[in-house]
Amino acid sequence: IMKNKSNLTQDKLTAHAAKAMLVTCMDFRFRNDAMNYMKEHGYDVNYDQFILAGVSLGIIQEQNPYWSSSLIEHIEISKKLHHISKVILMDHLDCGAYKTFRPDIKTENDELEAHKENLKLAEEKLKKLFPELKIKKRIMYKDGTVVKV
Repeated sequence: IMKNKSNLTQDKLTAHAAKAMLVTCMDFRFRNDAMNYMKEHGYDVNYDQFILAGVSLGIIQEQNPYWSSSLIEHIEISKKLHHISKVILMDHLDCGAYKTFRPDIKTENDELEAHKENLKLAEEKLKKLFPELKIKKRIMYKDGTVVKV
């Protein structure tokens, strides 16, 4: 078996710290795109991951409050065990959670604006709990392109 370590940011066998926690949606269509984004931005073998339907919407919605409390507990353990310094919230368009919790959204532009607003609200919520962490907000388009918010 060949092992290619040339593009890894650290050796997975000896690493004890991670740069960040990535929070992505559960949507299977975007998993590889998120992983590729992290690799391209220097996080390969250097981040924890948490999967939460709707990401920002999952953090701020109140219908299922345990969703955000579970994420918060995971951020705490990631800080303790892996010393993360940032959380990357990566929403994506054409999100089923948005269709479920926000049936009022009818167009892609409306959804994009809702993602931006919810990412801001999620950032505010997490910054109150974790002022020492940097919160990065990203939106992934259906083609896998990721943009800063």
